[in-house]
Amino acid sequence: MKNYFYFLVFLLFNGEVFAQSTTISPDRVSVPKMTTAVKNALPNKTEGMMVYDSNLQQFSYWTGTTWTNFGSTGIANTGWQQNGTKVSTTNGNEASNFYAISPNAQIPDGTGSDMCGATLTSTLSVPLSKIITDTDEFVLTLKINHTFSKDLKIDLQLPTGEIIRILDRPATFTGDFIVANPISFNSSAISQLSVANVVGGVVQAGKYLPSGTLPGSLSTLIGKQVQGNWNLILQDCSTTDIGTLVAWSISLNDDFVGNVGIGTSSPQEKLEVNGGIKTKYSGTLIQTTTGAGLQTLNFTIPTVPVGWDFTNTVVLMSVADGGSGSIDQAKLLNSTTIQARQNVSAAGATRYNYIIFRL
Repeated sequence: MKNYFYFLVFLLFNGEVFAQSTTISPDRVSVPKMTTAVKNALPNKTEGMMVYDSNLQQFSYWTGTTWTNFGSTGIANTGWQQNGTKVSTTNGNEASNFYAISPNAQIPDGTGSDMCGATLTSTLSVPLSKIITDTDEFVLTLKINHTFSKDLKIDLQLPTGEIIRILDRPATFTGDFIVANPISFNSSAISQLSVANVVGGVVQAGKYLPSGTLPGSLSTLIGKQVQGNWNLILQDCSTTDIGTLVAWSISLNDDFVGNVGIGTSSPQEKLEVNGGIKTKYSGTLIQTTTGAGLQTLNFTIPTVPVGWDFTNTVVLMSVADGGSGSIDQAKLLNSTTIQARQNVSAAGATRYNYIIFRL
């Protein structure tokens, strides 16, 4: 008990402790709890100070230059490591940089038909010092709840002050944004948002090209420094339908050298997997053939996502058991069908394994 008393006195007189919210009891120590936005805005941060980030559900400590997270990351003891917002393999190859903020702020309603209301501006501070050399590496992701998303105008302002228009009240687009379906904008996407991406009145999650008019385009990013304050600026340009900016993020896919191994500590290839591979779009199918010879077979599979690019898809298929004859061609015919050609040696039920990759 005496040692506990001395420890308590030490903490009370140590300037690093948040006296107003740190509690100490014989069985626990509770540190200050706050949102990411409040944490980032804390004044007079000192090296080693620690808080609990309620948005990330992680403890964060200040290194002297940036917040670094530790705790339950979902990747512990898996051969991967987390350093702040970077995830890397155990040989130190960085896989990506991810920065996010959750303002959960209401977008002011418009003042009339085609009359924009006040702007909502959300600021995301990125500490990474890096020059963007390829627009494909930059991904902007939005989580928005808003009915009749046709009302919205969305701009991304770079730390330099330049603006890229992401969305500008598309005339042919009337779906609702829901937070369960995050939308991303990236130059490697196939198309802009359109009615083809709306199912049941709801915009489907996916990666899209910006559909705004001037000013700016994603090419504006080339040669720009990532480090600094990025602003997401939203306006609602009609009355009645309102919504909320729940969260948004910027991610940068870094080019890195070296090999990545899963299940091995010494990978010899860019990606080496020591073990089985399973994806959401893989499985086993059983098909009954009616005779011998070259046949075209259609297989029904679980529906792949709306907006899937069938032209950039690879289907691997093999005969598992119950039959013979090689498959010399397989493709994703539509969202629920694989079509394959097989030189069947005899009629009967055959088991097939398949896996679908999207390039």
